[in-house]
Amino acid sequence: AGMRGTALPCRANALIDYFELDPSAKLRAMSKGTRQKVGIVAAFMHEPAVLLLDEPTSGLDLLMQRRFVELVRAEKRRGATILLSSHVLGEVEGTCDRALFVRSGRLTSEACAADLTLDATLEHLYGAEALRRRWGDAAEGRAAGNRSARRLTPSTWGVPQPRRREGVSDERDVVQA
Repeated sequence: AGMRGTALPCRANALIDYFELDPSAKLRAMSKGTRQKVGIVAAFMHEPAVLLLDEPTSGLDLLMQRRFVELVRAEKRRGATILLSSHVLGEVEGTCDRALFVRSGRLTSEACAADLTLDATLEHLYGAEALRRRWGDAAEGRAAGNRSARRLTPSTWGVPQPRRREGVSDERDVVQA
């Protein structure tokens, strides 16, 4: 995974060292996490003014996730603008100033990242109604005759069902102890 033609070789080497990469290793032989680190080094080595990062810590171990967060904070202090997509709430809280919520390809809301909690994030994404639903709600709805709370069976999941054999009135008749 040689990094030829870099504008800032000292910066690239510092990032390679920081993320504990072997620059002589072949990319196809690397694990997902190591390939992810190569991508991070490639993104940051030119000191860009703007970065767009999609799930940058996916595949990284905890130490490398922490180092990534430290790098993002340092780049923010340098004045870089970083747009980051993530499903990891702690990553958003630790690196972002603002959070935009996108659901089904549409912007649904915006919040100050420091104000985010799990429930606040879920409310931004799915609405307050989704948070009111609890585990027992589906069973209680069926007992009250609510048709929307239907019983899930393998056939409702789309799982092919075995064909019944002629002369067998009940599947229990097929299995004998």
